Order: sequence, then C-alpha cells, then structure tokens
Amino acid sequence: MLDTGPGQSEIIRQPPGGGIVIKSPTADDDGIYQCFARNDLGTAVTITTKVRRAGLDIVDFLFHQLKRSQIFRI
Repeated sequence: MLDTGPGQSEIIRQPPGGGIVIKSPTADDDGIYQCFARNDLGTAVTITTKVRRAGLDIVDFLFHQLKRSQIFRI
C-alpha cells in the first residue's frame, strides 16, 4: 500500500528494486519518505529520504539565453 496523503501526486511502485516514481510532482510531494514493510515476523524500516523538486523555469532560461547570445533556437 502506498499512502500518498491528501493532495499528493500519483505514486507508482517500480519492482523489483522497490523504487517509486512520482508522476507530475508538485510542491505537496516535497518531504521525507520512508518505507515500512510488515508481516507476521515483524516490521522492516528503511532510512528516511528527503525529496525536493528541482527544475528550471523555461521562461527564465530562455530570457538568459537570449540576453547572453541574442541568438537561440528551440
């Protein structure tokens, strides 16, 4: 079970390694992630991982490219 919480994006499991993919991430998806696995023998817990979106604002990028070279192609 993947508990994504309210307002968070769809999260897809990626077997066999146990990774996840966050489709269309938003600021609501930023935070601390941790995996818990439970069965009759007990609970296994991973270390926590801090996730923060990163990206480049395309408008800002194109403005700086144009300003720097005055010529660019898309």
